[in-house]
Amino acid sequence: FRHRLLGLSPEWVATAGPGEARFTGLPSGRYLFQVEAVGRLSGLRSPTAAISIVVERNFLESRVVKAAGIQTD
Repeated sequence: FRHRLLGLSPEWVATAGPGEARFTGLPSGRYLFQVEAVGRLSGLRSPTAAISIVVERNFLESRVVKAAGIQTD
């Protein structure tokens, strides 16, 4: 299969492994995860399946911390 995470990268990533995709350390924001099955011999693709993902801000990205002028570096 192949997948991509729009909002992070527009590029498709081919996966020949166990059928999973992992994304760690994503910044807050909205993403669209898309996946397609691709035939090994034929190269034919399934219809694209998609799911919207929202990563909420963590506390250190919150308005409260920024308004208080707390240094987070």
